[in-house]
Amino acid sequence: FDLAQQYTYCDSMRFDPRGVSIYGPQQVLDSISEVVTENVEVNEIKDTMQYDAPLQKIPMVSCSDSLVRLHFQTERFTEKTIFVPVSIINLPEDKELKIFPSNVSVSFNVGLSRYDSIGATTFSFYVDYKKALEGADRLEVSCKETLPSVFGLKIKPSEVDYIIEMKTSEEKAKK
Repeated sequence: FDLAQQYTYCDSMRFDPRGVSIYGPQQVLDSISEVVTENVEVNEIKDTMQYDAPLQKIPMVSCSDSLVRLHFQTERFTEKTIFVPVSIINLPEDKELKIFPSNVSVSFNVGLSRYDSIGATTFSFYVDYKKALEGADRLEVSCKETLPSVFGLKIKPSEVDYIIEMKTSEEKAKK
């Protein structure tokens, strides 16, 4: 399946029915783990559509259905850029890690229907203090997870500079 340029899926592709019942000799049925459709080629999908895909015939087996209806829901997508703070993981209480910059620019593609719902709180970016202990010159910015509706994620900068400081007794007491 090939989407038209600047289009993405709104939801995952749906199949109807999700499964079929098959009938035939037990030794043949025991060897079957899936029933597949005939090869289907649909190009330049840019509208919500349905497509009927015939099931491949299996010798000596009959199926409860002869085809599967595929449901595609598509929409245009665009790029969005936001600024997201970077957190620090694995930081001991007696240390302070200052990172430069403390926010990153995140660019990504998203469907138009979800554009307004994606913001800085959607993402969680972090650096790992343990990498500083290993002597890294710069710390790599990582993302905990992304939404399936977001793709083409680009983080700038992808690495940050850092300084490690010892906390004073007063700073420790505040916590």
